[in-house]
Amino acid sequence: MTQAAALAYDGTPRKAAGLAGAVAACFRWLTIVVMSLLVGHILLDLVTRIRLGRRGVRYQSTVWVERFNLHSRAQHLLLMLSVASLFLSAVFLFGTRYPGAGWAAALSGALGGVGFWRHVHRLGGTVLIVTAVYHLMYSLLHEDGRRDFRLMLPVLADVKHLGQNLAYFAGRRSEPPRFGRFTYFEKFDYWAVFWGCAIMIGTGLALWFNDLVVLVIPGLSQQTFEAFKEAHAHEAVLAVLAIVIWHMYNIHVRPGRFPLNWLWVHGHMRREEIEREHPGDASVPGVSV
Repeated sequence: MTQAAALAYDGTPRKAAGLAGAVAACFRWLTIVVMSLLVGHILLDLVTRIRLGRRGVRYQSTVWVERFNLHSRAQHLLLMLSVASLFLSAVFLFGTRYPGAGWAAALSGALGGVGFWRHVHRLGGTVLIVTAVYHLMYSLLHEDGRRDFRLMLPVLADVKHLGQNLAYFAGRRSEPPRFGRFTYFEKFDYWAVFWGCAIMIGTGLALWFNDLVVLVIPGLSQQTFEAFKEAHAHEAVLAVLAIVIWHMYNIHVRPGRFPLNWLWVHGHMRREEIEREHPGDASVPGVSV
């Protein structure tokens, strides 16, 4: 008898039931709704830029203004490295969700095997935790960190800007909203990472140190850990989709920025671009508010 037959493998992953099934279903619907809204926003923005001839904007100003300091750039780099290692290792560990499948065994056993990729995954998770702690301390102790965190908090003006931007997309406004230091879609990026880190770090640590978790919280059922697995896996899918589609479009791919925005490397923007993209940024001297 083959391994697939012994494990009753039918070509699909194990079906999550009970609490785990409910968590998986919630995350599936969350992913569908969120990504539908994000893709819709991208298409509206793209069509509007093409319609208004803003796809070829090239800024001529030779005056550069620092937008992100060294701490912000270092945190972004650490986040990039952690996410890249987590994604790469997750690709190889994905096969463990399909027990008994030949292709899954080949994938998970490649280039070092399951044990190796689990070490890589945990290393990436550790870097993510370090990055989260770094950001928390920066937001509490550094003047720029405290300022940016306050400005990242959602406010009623963000709802107003969203409405104005939709009107702009529909041709009912001649100009886009006068965004401040951070736009509503940049705030979405930020809080999505906050949410993602909470889910991924929380469930990841619970699965990594499951014996300790049971010791601290006696009576925790296996079903709860299965729910942690589903939340961890589905949040990872949502995070990757949001990064590859939403974040990459807004920062690197949209007309005027394609093929790459080097802001994440040097932290500076041309004054002309700031005046156009963030006219309400009071942190930049000389920019109208």
